[in-house]
Amino acid sequence: MKSVSKETREKIDRLFRESSFWSRVLASSEEQVELLHEIGFSGEAGAIPEIACLLVEASGPVFRAAGDAAHRLLQTLAPFELAGLDQRIRMIGASDRGLDHGWRKLRSSGLRRFASSEFAASLFGLVSFHNDGYVREAAVNGLSALDDGQELPFLLIRLNDWVAPVREAAAQAVSARLRPECAAHFLRNLRLVLRLQACGRTNRALVDSVCELLRKPECREVLQSGMKSGDRSLRRASFQLAAGAEQSVRSIIVKAALTDTDSVARAWAVRRFLPEVAATELPSVAIPMLSDRFMPVRRDALWALATKCPALATEALKRGLLDRHVGIREVARHFLSADAGFDVHHFYLEAMEAGDASTLGAVIRGLGETGEAEDAARVVPFLEAPKPQVRRAAVYAVGKLNAEPFGAKLIRLLADETPGVSREALKALTPKARHQSLEELWRLFTLEQRVFVRRNVLMLILYFGKWQKLPPILLACADKDVRLAGLAQDALRDWLRNYNRSFAEPTRTDFEKIQDALTQAEDRLPHRAALEIRACLKDYFP
Repeated sequence: MKSVSKETREKIDRLFRESSFWSRVLASSEEQVELLHEIGFSGEAGAIPEIACLLVEASGPVFRAAGDAAHRLLQTLAPFELAGLDQRIRMIGASDRGLDHGWRKLRSSGLRRFASSEFAASLFGLVSFHNDGYVREAAVNGLSALDDGQELPFLLIRLNDWVAPVREAAAQAVSARLRPECAAHFLRNLRLVLRLQACGRTNRALVDSVCELLRKPECREVLQSGMKSGDRSLRRASFQLAAGAEQSVRSIIVKAALTDTDSVARAWAVRRFLPEVAATELPSVAIPMLSDRFMPVRRDALWALATKCPALATEALKRGLLDRHVGIREVARHFLSADAGFDVHHFYLEAMEAGDASTLGAVIRGLGETGEAEDAARVVPFLEAPKPQVRRAAVYAVGKLNAEPFGAKLIRLLADETPGVSREALKALTPKARHQSLEELWRLFTLEQRVFVRRNVLMLILYFGKWQKLPPILLACADKDVRLAGLAQDALRDWLRNYNRSFAEPTRTDFEKIQDALTQAEDRLPHRAALEIRACLKDYFP
């Protein structure tokens, strides 16, 4: 829940500007009513705790205005957010305001006047968050007398109350609402219902009964409305709940989930329902999913099709070899490898010669995943391709196949104009980082202006030997870019912390470079770092 704005905070302060009881009694009720009206229409639910305090001792127009403001602000919260408000309300009393002390002293007898309010559900709901168990129990009893659905989220929250009589009163009230005509109310609070499954004090049988109510045939339309809700979380919860419904409802669920805009819901539907689809019906269901933009949906659909209908899956698997995602290519290779007559490596070579621009990136990546070291030479020309995605794929493939002979080209690609290509070059060079030219990398670091290039170069330098990488790290600690300087300082701390894990000895050249770097950057190094490094060097060059 967000904090209130500065403007609303000023209005709240004006509402409580006098701390004594008589000052509030003698204050202008018209002014308080106007302030409460403005706070209520602000839509800032963070003001609810203060308004809850005012409900305790206010009367007349101020009490009615406070009730109206509390009700309006509660309407801005989703039912699931009320569980967080429960925690906030119970923290009331941490400040020194006199009205906070009044809230703490609230007793169950003080709740009688809430029943006659037009906002009874909101008022009893707020008081059900009180830290006194007797007050919460009285609030639950007040909520149980209502039956328009507004009381339900507060009752569901109290099902996990730490006081047994409060839990029992809430459970009795919820049990009385396990009727089809209340299904729509339970659906709106479905996330609160499912939240109770992870709570330790909840009556699990009651929670299961709520779920079974929503799965009943007479509640089918209610559950379907949840699957069409604009609330993504409610749609997901509705799909999962409907998965246990009877068979006649499940086809509706599958169609709704697979066409949902939420990629997580589509992926869940594929995993949950495709294994149950008969082989005769599977192609018509799975083939459209192969073009889904979300990789897990394509992967699971391809796997199901290749498992249940291998004869019909060959072409789909070949197209999967050209998918942009490595997970799909791996699934396709897994099933095509069972065919002794199909050579995946040859397939990629032919596709590269065909030169289809729409799949060239995937072809190059696939060759990198299945080819031999000598295939790296076939890919190298694409390192100069005009399209960034092709250059990135070529760097990926060379890194997989044989990066060492092409280190100089990959170092140049660290300075590529596209961050993704530079990052891929870093990945390709990392396994053989120590075989590269440290001087060339440092020259690139000092001459380059773009931060992402310099960061990738520095990350590569950190893979060099213990003493060889120390001078560049020291100099980078004094870099004008604070982000790179911070990265270098963290690396220096790691170097000092792990100093004794390597027994490599510095050469005279290493010693001279380190001394020179210390002279240039000593003022920018972490505390005592220069002193510790010189102490380490004395062991070798006293």
